[in-house]
Amino acid sequence: MGRGERGDAPARALLDCAPPAGVPAWRRQRVLVGNVLPLAAVLAGHEALHASAVDIDGRAVGFVARTGAGKTLDRREPRAPRAAFVCHDVLSLDAGPDSTVTAHPGPGLSNLRHEEARRLKGSGLKVLGRDDDGVRVVLARREEPLPLDRLYFVERGKEPGEAPGIADATDPGLVLGATFTLIVRTEERLTRQLELASVVAAGAGVHRLTIPPGVGPDETAAAVEAHVREEPG
Repeated sequence: MGRGERGDAPARALLDCAPPAGVPAWRRQRVLVGNVLPLAAVLAGHEALHASAVDIDGRAVGFVARTGAGKTLDRREPRAPRAAFVCHDVLSLDAGPDSTVTAHPGPGLSNLRHEEARRLKGSGLKVLGRDDDGVRVVLARREEPLPLDRLYFVERGKEPGEAPGIADATDPGLVLGATFTLIVRTEERLTRQLELASVVAAGAGVHRLTIPPGVGPDETAAAVEAHVREEPG
């Protein structure tokens, strides 16, 4: 990260990279987006969670998926009909002095499993590349930071049901458990993490989102959208 200024860019706003020769650009982007940028955000004083987020009515709504909950776009990030993409995989946050939390938009990129890419074929997604693991696509995103409204911790249910279940879970430990970029372990960061987790749990709100077997992304998105609008965070 630059420590001075280059042109009109403020300090720490530019990141210099030296990509290896012979590697496709979209593969290099995965390292940049998934590792380098989150580290830069943490070093700049933000906190990074392993989560995705969408914009619903000008508020960021985040989704954290536990192991086994599924990591395709529509399962980790239930897309309400009028929701706009904010970030995928890494959610950068910072807490303000008035106990509000700001969510910062991430790159408009996402990785889809092949089966999900086939389901979305014809939807206008721009494909950057593909390999055995999945398909790299470009998504339109929000450009401006947004207030964080709430976090949903997504898990796959074992009991059949017709709709997802949503329950309050005001537990700061859930937020701490979603931490991304574990290599920064300073006292300053730990203090920041504890403060952020407390503010999110008490203010923005933390909820468990349980998706029963057979319930798809459309039903899940509708349930989340209704919950956000019926119970403002």
